[in-house]
Amino acid sequence: MDLGLTGKTALVTASSRGIGKAIAQGLAAEGCRVIICSRDKDNLLKAAQEIEAKTGQLITLIQVDLSQKDSIEQFLKHITNQFSTIDILVNNVGGMPYKLHYELNQAPPRIGCPIYRPKTRNQISHPSELSDSTSRLDKLD
Repeated sequence: MDLGLTGKTALVTASSRGIGKAIAQGLAAEGCRVIICSRDKDNLLKAAQEIEAKTGQLITLIQVDLSQKDSIEQFLKHITNQFSTIDILVNNVGGMPYKLHYELNQAPPRIGCPIYRPKTRNQISHPSELSDSTSRLDKLD
């Protein structure tokens, strides 16, 4: 199947195994330039080699702990220095500590891809928004 993704740059977080790895492999098979990242360097290297062998695409791998603010900042610097834009972001990583999540969501986005964050209770403008089962998101410009 051709999804028209050839030449796009895709970043898949937590992609050294499981669903993240499968997504990265699928994107590589569609012709994307894929960046995978994980805390575990050995699993990351193994995943990159397996994806490259199955798809013939060169995979960029970056070791990062997305639960640590310093690691995230270093990761973002590396990404922005190496890539002009990220066309596809698959945020497969699990949750992070609430305080870090809050701090990071107060800053403007640093890569060329739209970033969304959930609205907090005090940002909801009408009580009906609380009863709606759909998630309310703000686009960060």
